[in-house]
Amino acid sequence: MPQALLSARGITRAIGPRTILHDVTLDLDDGARVGLIGPNGSGKSTLMRVLAGVVAALEHAILRRGGFELGPVELEIRDQERVLLAGPNGCGKSTVIAALAGRLEPSRGRAKRTAGYEVGQERTTLLAGDGSLVSVTRAVADLDARAALAAIGLDSETVQRPVASLSPGERTRAELATATAAGARLLLLDEPTNHLDIEALQALEAVLEQWPGALVVATHDARLRDGLRIDRTLEITPGHYP
Repeated sequence: MPQALLSARGITRAIGPRTILHDVTLDLDDGARVGLIGPNGSGKSTLMRVLAGVVAALEHAILRRGGFELGPVELEIRDQERVLLAGPNGCGKSTVIAALAGRLEPSRGRAKRTAGYEVGQERTTLLAGDGSLVSVTRAVADLDARAALAAIGLDSETVQRPVASLSPGERTRAELATATAAGARLLLLDEPTNHLDIEALQALEAVLEQWPGALVVATHDARLRDGLRIDRTLEITPGHYP
């Protein structure tokens, strides 16, 4: 009787509002040869990356911002992997994060990603809207928003305030709580400790310690780096990629 080599249950992936895979179930026996058939954009490559544990990738990617160019970039981020982007200011760390987040499309090559969330200097649309923090959070993730926000140290008065009125530290904590509750598998952090007070920094460290998915971080904060249990460090030099 063939031995099961791989089993997958309930695989669902979306990019923005578009669902790519929905409740996919798959069993592969040892020695089996399986072909994936479907039109372009149907999710074949997405399923392959999920089965391989890849949550984001840049393939032969040339990344341009104004007169700045980086690449070609070859990068795969695997589920639960913790990757540190290192290098001097202006070398392109934020550019790589922008490409992984979908804010910057490669001028050549490809970017592939699953649903992920970005937290850092360049404000994301994760908590977009004019409503209170608790209502906007509830709209992003189907969850007990009050409990999720309280768990990261935001009190009942703060969660009723408009999102636009939050301090950078409060917003960072709220974004992390929302991403965690939404079940994201990829978290992108661009200098996340900027503008954080000690209390917010401690809350950030506690969340990242328990983060179950992949993590890509660019930070000059030695304390944060030391506490993240980094699996891989990528050293980026201006205009080039290792």
